[in-house]
Amino acid sequence: MADILTIPVARAAPNQSQTTTLDGRAFRLTFKWNARIGRWFLDLETSGGTSILAGKAVVLGADLLRQVRWNPEAPPGALIAVDFQGGGQEAGLETLGERVRLLYFTAG
Repeated sequence: MADILTIPVARAAPNQSQTTTLDGRAFRLTFKWNARIGRWFLDLETSGGTSILAGKAVVLGADLLRQVRWNPEAPPGALIAVDFQGGGQEAGLETLGERVRLLYFTAG
């Protein structure tokens, strides 16, 4: 059975990076806010700095890792943005990590 991990995101910090362990391996997640279009983007790297995902729009309900599932360096689980108030509104600058949370569903 899969475990669910909430990825912590600092509220209203338009550019932020963190190292997070996903399925036993460390990854660098970088979140960037694009004020011009009002959307968050995600970069994902291995702990060694190898890029796995660059400039992926954070979209509600989509598995953000789906397009890199073929890559053995990628986390094997699913990373999904969920609106915890149920309004279906994409994350804004101050709502990612609060109203909209990123959930990682472990493999298995």
